[in-house]
Amino acid sequence: MNKVTSTAVRPLNDAPKQKDSPLLGLSGAGAKVLAASVLVWALFSMPTILWSQLFPLDMGGIFLIGEHFRSWVHWILSPYNGAGRYFPFYWLYHSAEYEIFGSHVGPYFFVQSLVFLAATLLSCQIIYRLTKRHTYAAILLPLVYVSSPVAENLNTIGKAEPLSYLFLVAIIALFARRYLSNAALNIRDGIGIAVIFTLAIWTKETSVALLGFALTGVALSLGAWRFAKIDWALTSAKRFGALVVWLLFGLACAKIPYALFAKTNASTNYTAYTITLKLIKENIAFYATQQPDVMFFGLLALLLPFFALKEMITRREARTDDAVRGLIFVFSVCAMSWAYYLALLVWRWAMPYYMLIPAVMFKCCVVYWLYLLAWRLRRKPVLRYSLYSLIALFALAGALCTYYVTISQIEYSRIYTSAIEEYKQIATEKQNLVIESYPFYAEQIINTPNLLSPANPWSGRVKGIADLLDPAALNPELMAILDVTPAQIEQNKKSLPRKGDYLLVFTGSKLATWFLRGVTPYYRPESLLKSEKMYPMHLVSEQTTSSPAIFIHTWTHRPKSATTWLGYKLYQIDGNEPRYLWNGRYPDGWMGARGTLHINPEFSEPVIVRVSAPPFTLPNRVTITKNGRPFQVIELTDTNERAVQLRPSSSGTDVFDFTIERTATPHMLGLSDDKRELGVRISLDIDGLPGS
Repeated sequence: MNKVTSTAVRPLNDAPKQKDSPLLGLSGAGAKVLAASVLVWALFSMPTILWSQLFPLDMGGIFLIGEHFRSWVHWILSPYNGAGRYFPFYWLYHSAEYEIFGSHVGPYFFVQSLVFLAATLLSCQIIYRLTKRHTYAAILLPLVYVSSPVAENLNTIGKAEPLSYLFLVAIIALFARRYLSNAALNIRDGIGIAVIFTLAIWTKETSVALLGFALTGVALSLGAWRFAKIDWALTSAKRFGALVVWLLFGLACAKIPYALFAKTNASTNYTAYTITLKLIKENIAFYATQQPDVMFFGLLALLLPFFALKEMITRREARTDDAVRGLIFVFSVCAMSWAYYLALLVWRWAMPYYMLIPAVMFKCCVVYWLYLLAWRLRRKPVLRYSLYSLIALFALAGALCTYYVTISQIEYSRIYTSAIEEYKQIATEKQNLVIESYPFYAEQIINTPNLLSPANPWSGRVKGIADLLDPAALNPELMAILDVTPAQIEQNKKSLPRKGDYLLVFTGSKLATWFLRGVTPYYRPESLLKSEKMYPMHLVSEQTTSSPAIFIHTWTHRPKSATTWLGYKLYQIDGNEPRYLWNGRYPDGWMGARGTLHINPEFSEPVIVRVSAPPFTLPNRVTITKNGRPFQVIELTDTNERAVQLRPSSSGTDVFDFTIERTATPHMLGLSDDKRELGVRISLDIDGLPGS
């Protein structure tokens, strides 16, 4: 046996070690790192704590359950609650916050920022234990905060990822304390790990990825023992194996409620979906374009250890026990992070905030690999500068995303809060708030009544009508999860505003490719009901806020420096019903295979539509029926616009149905990114209508 020892051998970066410390060292350089942590925390967290207000995703549900906690306890504790997910600790945690803070959002963000700071400091502590260098812990700190998934997680209330990150990194740090000191877990450590892991799974089920860390450690240790003939690696495998046992014990504890509560026929729509190659390709494309920094650091974390391994093979002085142990430990973290990342590539939809844990852990790995390769990099300046330049470039990309997402989220929360507070102050009990921007089943519509008043939600007074105005608002996957039927959409026509109701539209131009759930990308300069004269109405209140940004434009896919803005307009309706209503027509005038125009008596002018077809659907034929009877057929042989009179004057209510013979998808033809099925462009001549 060639037993590897570390006697009098320096680590790869050829620098003397410092005495171990429980938390970065509490004096000297360690104190400076802690002070820097507070400054970084303040820079990234205080704007949100001070300026963020209400937000209609997640927050309304948290406030509602917190306000009526007793009636929700069984739903929280039962794994058969019909939600499709089981996060009891998540709900208990936020309900406890509501008991203390009520609906004041600042304290929630303050606590959340401290949770994330604690998790980040634990990550820095792990790097310090691995390297005994404050420098590397200090490098990791800002890198974590400019990870693209961080911004949405820290600027919204209700994401489970920050708490999940704290739990996972706490377990890794607890194990590192023993493992990197060549010591075994004791019973107290094991129980602590099991308890934390149970809470992690009860916060978000993806926490189970931590098993990948432990299992990889077992496999790598056995490989080092079997093939590299490293005697102590067998002990390493046993210590990772002990971690596996404690994690499995925690997982078993997390499953206890499944035996305690009676199983019901709760809906499984949320988790019932089919994994397809198309889904995986779309998810890969989404994360590659939305978060290139995460993918870059992930690939770097996977590539650099092989250079470190080569260094150990070619330089005997590099094969220290500490270096090999660190390689096993950190590569296990890398494997866990990639398992987490890859698992989300097969999930039914992609969300930027999902990738918080892989983003942070990838950077932890990269920082450690840079430490291991410091000796080689010092001797190859071109390689060193190239690598550091790439790291700086992708860190800058993450920083630009962080700025854009943070500003956009804060701006939207303030605009949204101003809008609903304005309505709350001026509306009477019989005056509904009709929100044009969202469909009736959207979370924003469901949560707004709770945010108006958690104690007594205004559920009957807040309506959403985007599903009646824009076919793009009809998300088939979400509708299937929520069991939304065509009959319910038809029924929602009763939600169209009546005289005296208030119409709210969120306006703005946020056209970066970065996706922020419920906020961006977004473009809407005016209310559709207003601009197309569907109703007579008058403006009651409006507000806008703007900020400069550098981003990739979602229409041109080119870098752009511009002022972006968000706002709202609140109108009061002056008519009893819409003059007309389209169905199946997009706001930009496009129609697919079929559509309907509903003309009401208040439309007093002649009804004239203008129809044209693009080259990629020519020749084409549009068949029109009136009130269910054949009316006219339009033959389109060129791209010229055709004007067609449907009726000469007001004659009550009429329904015109349009059937388009040929449709095509521009994306499939390679013409643009537009994935809609399009046939013709069609518009109603409204020039003669009185202004709204």
